[in-house]
Amino acid sequence: MSGCFRSTGKQTNKGEGQLNISDILNLRIESLDIYSIPLSTGFFGNLIRGFGKILQPFFHPAISPTFCHIAIKLNLENMKDIIIIEYGQYLTKESEKDFGEINKLFSSNFREEENNVEYYYINDDGVRITRIEKKENIIMNEKYIASFIGATAAVYFGNAVISILNRNVISQIINQVDVIKCDVNNKITLKDLKQEFLGEKWKAKKYNLASHNCQDFAAEVVKILKAVRIHDKDKIRMLEKKALPNCLINALTNNEE
Repeated sequence: MSGCFRSTGKQTNKGEGQLNISDILNLRIESLDIYSIPLSTGFFGNLIRGFGKILQPFFHPAISPTFCHIAIKLNLENMKDIIIIEYGQYLTKESEKDFGEINKLFSSNFREEENNVEYYYINDDGVRITRIEKKENIIMNEKYIASFIGATAAVYFGNAVISILNRNVISQIINQVDVIKCDVNNKITLKDLKQEFLGEKWKAKKYNLASHNCQDFAAEVVKILKAVRIHDKDKIRMLEKKALPNCLINALTNNEE
């Protein structure tokens, strides 16, 4: 696949070691929240995103992109900290060595993400888990969580570099974030969910913007956990098309039926 249909790749933890999640692996997943975060703002960005959503029932996703990053907030039993799981062409210091010279040509100037966040990688790279520790002096509401995800997602659309890391537009982006709250009927542990994504399929090198991306990963999580939307308003056709790509709408609808 040519570079214009791939994420550029991003080293996201500076090789400083993985997040320790051993204390939460055996906790059950009680519910989840789907965060849909736009990758561009302003009139042109809104126009392209809206046009893509109109086309998505009729064309391949590569032709009608929804221009949104999808991340899943997993709500674990008896857990105050915030747990985020997401997929992208996220690299570590070690995995970057094997990523391939061709892909590096598209991302030589954008290799390292400027944050100090630690991540747990299920397969050394690709799928990552983030843990935001609960702080008493900070209101960790949906906007706070969306801002955190948006500031660390490092999502690129080929070498056009449509990035949500631009701090000047973060506030505009946060106001356009959609959060879909879901119950789950398959209340497995985080360890069980982790097992579902072991292997080559969900490594960073398998990421493909058109056919194997963050949205497809989120849909797979929804299928495994048998997630269903809590609020009826999120099932209204016009609202669900505004908030979610087709793969997620289909996964949720199938679970609800």
